[in-house]
Amino acid sequence: MATWTEEIVSAFQELGGISRYKELYSYFSSKNIKDYNAKKDGAAQIRGAIESHSRASEVFQKKSSNYKNNPSNDLFTPIGNLGDGFWGLNTSLTSDIKLDLTSVFSEGSQKKIYTTKYERNPKNRAIAIEVHGYNCAACDFNFSDVYGDLGDKFIEIHHIKPLHSLNEAVVIDPKLDLIPLCSNCHRMIHRNKNNVLSVNELKL
Repeated sequence: MATWTEEIVSAFQELGGISRYKELYSYFSSKNIKDYNAKKDGAAQIRGAIESHSRASEVFQKKSSNYKNNPSNDLFTPIGNLGDGFWGLNTSLTSDIKLDLTSVFSEGSQKKIYTTKYERNPKNRAIAIEVHGYNCAACDFNFSDVYGDLGDKFIEIHHIKPLHSLNEAVVIDPKLDLIPLCSNCHRMIHRNKNNVLSVNELKL
């Protein structure tokens, strides 16, 4: 019988390796998993299990050194900010996810909030990182090298053709259309919204 944590890993794998909390909640509800439905607060159990198996969380950091030094306990990594409720399986588990590096997904659809936001497909980000890694394509900066655990697996992903210049959703090839940039280089490339620089232009 699978453990609670193994059930969560399986859920991530079925959801493509990345998921928001609400998607996980829906997954467990739809599967009618006994352990989930038997809990008074199954959602809290999911959050607790993920955070206790993520090096990025305080819950993990409070564990014993033997626990923290065992790679098999570091299963999940936050996508974006820790409080966003958006998680993925660690890169070391992508062989189990069978992430298809040739896959492309459309993105850039517009949705009205208070202004126009351009939807980004998180799968494209995951594939871009798998292909290009975590070093800035402009200056080679690596957050982990400078900030240690705090910067582990952190990088921004830049659309070579800005989404705001598109009139409709388009198919994105993460290998050709997306590149990793550190926060400084990313902001400088977009400094003039009427003249978004290329990486080579920024280097010059």
